[in-house]
Amino acid sequence: MAKSNSSIHVLECDTSSLSSISSLKSQITKALGSDAKLDYLLNNAATNSVPEQLSLNIDPEALLKEVGVNVIGPAKVVETLQGFLKKGSLIMNMSSGLGSAGLTISDIGSKCTVYSISKHALNMLTVHQSFNLKEQGVL
Repeated sequence: MAKSNSSIHVLECDTSSLSSISSLKSQITKALGSDAKLDYLLNNAATNSVPEQLSLNIDPEALLKEVGVNVIGPAKVVETLQGFLKKGSLIMNMSSGLGSAGLTISDIGSKCTVYSISKHALNMLTVHQSFNLKEQGVL
Protein backbone atom coordinates (compact mmCIF):
# COMPACT_ATOMS: atom_id res chain seq x y z
CA MET A 1 0.00 0.00 0.00
CA ALA A 2 1.55 3.29 -1.07
CA LYS A 3 0.52 6.58 0.48
CA SER A 4 1.96 9.93 -0.45
CA ASN A 5 1.68 13.66 -0.50
CA SER A 6 4.04 15.97 -2.37
CA SER A 7 7.06 15.14 -0.20
CA ILE A 8 6.30 12.01 1.82
CA HIS A 9 5.87 8.56 0.33
CA VAL A 10 5.14 5.52 2.50
CA LEU A 11 5.83 2.20 0.81
CA GLU A 12 5.09 -1.04 2.58
CA CYS A 13 7.30 -4.08 2.25
CA ASP A 14 7.20 -7.56 3.72
CA THR A 15 10.76 -8.11 4.93
CA SER A 16 10.21 -11.85 5.04
CA SER A 17 9.72 -11.84 1.26
CA LEU A 18 12.63 -11.26 -1.12
CA SER A 19 10.18 -10.56 -3.96
CA SER A 20 8.45 -7.88 -1.87
CA ILE A 21 11.83 -6.33 -1.10
CA SER A 22 12.92 -6.35 -4.74
CA SER A 23 9.65 -4.67 -5.77
CA LEU A 24 10.60 -1.61 -3.72
CA LYS A 25 13.00 -0.44 -6.40
CA SER A 26 10.27 -0.24 -9.03
CA GLN A 27 7.81 1.31 -6.56
CA ILE A 28 10.28 4.10 -5.78
CA THR A 29 11.11 4.62 -9.45
CA LYS A 30 7.39 4.86 -10.23
CA ALA A 31 6.74 7.31 -7.39
CA LEU A 32 9.88 9.44 -7.64
CA GLY A 33 11.81 8.61 -10.81
CA SER A 34 14.97 6.60 -11.37
CA ASP A 35 17.33 9.36 -10.15
CA ALA A 36 15.44 9.85 -6.88
CA LYS A 37 17.15 10.32 -3.53
CA LEU A 38 15.73 8.80 -0.39
CA ASP A 39 16.11 11.23 2.47
CA TYR A 40 15.00 8.70 5.08
CA LEU A 41 14.78 4.93 5.04
CA LEU A 42 13.08 3.41 8.08
CA ASN A 43 13.38 -0.35 8.37
CA ASN A 44 10.70 -1.16 10.93
CA ALA A 45 10.80 -4.93 10.62
CA ALA A 46 9.92 -7.15 13.53
CA THR A 47 8.58 -10.51 14.46
CA ASN A 48 8.56 -12.09 17.89
CA SER A 49 6.85 -15.35 17.07
CA VAL A 50 8.00 -17.44 20.05
CA PRO A 51 8.45 -15.16 23.08
CA GLU A 52 8.23 -18.12 25.44
CA GLN A 53 11.42 -19.75 24.15
CA LEU A 54 14.36 -19.63 26.51
CA SER A 55 18.04 -19.90 25.69
CA LEU A 56 18.05 -23.57 26.70
CA ASN A 57 15.38 -24.68 24.24
CA ILE A 58 15.91 -22.62 21.08
CA ASP A 59 14.12 -24.02 18.07
CA PRO A 60 16.47 -23.53 15.08
CA GLU A 61 13.56 -22.87 12.72
CA ALA A 62 12.19 -20.15 15.00
CA LEU A 63 15.60 -18.49 15.21
CA LEU A 64 16.01 -18.63 11.44
CA LYS A 65 12.58 -17.04 10.98
CA GLU A 66 13.35 -14.22 13.43
CA VAL A 67 16.73 -13.54 11.80
CA GLY A 68 15.16 -13.69 8.34
CA VAL A 69 12.60 -11.00 9.12
CA ASN A 70 14.52 -8.89 11.65
CA VAL A 71 18.02 -8.95 10.10
CA ILE A 72 18.19 -10.32 6.57
CA GLY A 73 15.08 -8.39 5.49
CA PRO A 74 16.49 -4.98 6.50
CA ALA A 75 19.89 -5.92 5.05
CA LYS A 76 18.31 -6.75 1.68
CA VAL A 77 16.18 -3.57 1.75
CA VAL A 78 19.30 -1.42 2.08
CA GLU A 79 21.08 -3.48 -0.57
CA THR A 80 18.13 -3.14 -2.96
CA LEU A 81 17.74 0.60 -2.41
CA GLN A 82 21.42 1.50 -2.31
CA GLY A 83 21.15 3.36 -5.63
CA PHE A 84 18.63 5.76 -4.06
CA LEU A 85 20.84 6.46 -1.03
CA LYS A 86 22.84 9.62 -1.61
CA LYS A 87 24.86 12.02 0.52
CA GLY A 88 22.73 12.97 3.52
CA SER A 89 20.36 9.99 3.30
CA LEU A 90 19.54 8.58 6.72
CA ILE A 91 18.94 4.87 7.37
CA MET A 92 17.13 3.91 10.55
CA ASN A 93 16.91 0.24 11.50
CA MET A 94 14.29 -0.08 14.23
CA SER A 95 15.67 -2.18 17.03
CA SER A 96 14.54 -2.85 20.57
CA GLY A 97 15.84 -2.64 24.11
CA LEU A 98 15.76 -6.42 24.07
CA GLY A 99 18.56 -6.32 21.48
CA SER A 100 20.91 -4.22 23.59
CA ALA A 101 24.22 -5.80 24.53
CA GLY A 102 24.40 -3.43 27.48
CA LEU A 103 21.45 -4.98 29.27
CA THR A 104 21.69 -7.87 31.65
CA ILE A 105 19.21 -10.70 32.04
CA SER A 106 17.94 -9.02 35.21
CA ASP A 107 17.06 -5.98 33.04
CA ILE A 108 15.14 -7.88 30.37
CA GLY A 109 14.17 -11.23 31.85
CA SER A 110 14.75 -14.55 30.16
CA LYS A 111 11.87 -14.50 27.66
CA CYS A 112 12.06 -13.49 24.01
CA THR A 113 15.46 -15.12 23.52
CA VAL A 114 15.35 -15.55 19.74
CA TYR A 115 13.87 -12.07 19.27
CA SER A 116 16.64 -10.59 21.43
CA ILE A 117 19.30 -12.44 19.46
CA SER A 118 17.87 -11.21 16.15
CA LYS A 119 17.57 -7.59 17.30
CA HIS A 120 21.14 -7.65 18.60
CA ALA A 121 22.21 -8.94 15.18
CA LEU A 122 20.26 -6.06 13.60
CA ASN A 123 22.19 -3.62 15.77
CA MET A 124 25.49 -5.08 14.53
CA LEU A 125 24.20 -4.96 10.94
CA THR A 126 23.51 -1.26 11.45
CA VAL A 127 27.09 -0.69 12.64
CA HIS A 128 28.44 -2.44 9.54
CA GLN A 129 26.07 -0.61 7.17
CA SER A 130 27.09 2.70 8.70
CA PHE A 131 30.75 1.91 8.08
CA ASN A 132 30.19 0.62 4.54
CA LEU A 133 28.03 3.59 3.46
CA LYS A 134 30.11 6.28 5.18
CA GLU A 135 32.08 7.18 2.02
CA GLN A 136 28.76 7.78 0.19
CA GLY A 137 27.76 10.24 2.92
CA VAL A 138 24.87 8.04 4.04
CA LEU A 139 24.11 8.34 7.73
